[in-house]
Amino acid sequence: MLIRIRQSVPICGFEVFFGEIVSTYVNEQYLTDDQPDPLKINPMILMGTSYLNLGGAIGNVFKKGVKYKKAPNI
Repeated sequence: MLIRIRQSVPICGFEVFFGEIVSTYVNEQYLTDDQPDPLKINPMILMGTSYLNLGGAIGNVFKKGVKYKKAPNI
């Protein structure tokens, strides 16, 4: 996907980007009748603190990676 950033807004120490979708691309294996098939693509998005796909929640941003990273010594 090619996105043109139209605006960035700093909010509470983070930056939110607003953009325009310019173009999208997909491999042929993810097409049905020459159209992108969401079930084949199985997209993942971040909404709030959850990772979601078309089937529902698949993880939490504060829990999913904990087992992969050691906590720092404090």
